[in-house]
Amino acid sequence: MNNNLLGRFTEMLKNNKSVDNRCNILIIDGLNLFIRSYSVAPNTNENAIHVGGITGSLLSLGYAIKLSNPAKVYIVFDGKGGSVRRRKLFPEYKSQRRVHKILRPDFYDTAEEDTKQQQYELLRLMDYLHELPVTLISVDNIGR
Repeated sequence: MNNNLLGRFTEMLKNNKSVDNRCNILIIDGLNLFIRSYSVAPNTNENAIHVGGITGSLLSLGYAIKLSNPAKVYIVFDGKGGSVRRRKLFPEYKSQRRVHKILRPDFYDTAEEDTKQQQYELLRLMDYLHELPVTLISVDNIGR
């Protein structure tokens, strides 16, 4: 973790009066949580539209909170430019990944349809997360 980001977390904790005597803090990689849920959860809504990214993420988040009983939950998302910066530092970063992989071939025929649904579900998930007592963080150009 870069020192600047660690400093931000430390400062947030010092200024946060709502953290009680429990010292557990749960920090979650939000995009990783979503992609894992999206790719494995086959959940659909009443219109047979895939919503596994939303439901899986919320269920996984609830399980992690129940398991660890944290005083505070931070869900961190990479902002703009994170992967670009990492690739400049380490050219092999994610070099073996296929760029246009369809994660839900059981629902979508093209990568474009799949990507559009991922974006829709991620935006909906963000709306739901804003309603929960968690702190969402997005950091642009992480690693700089």
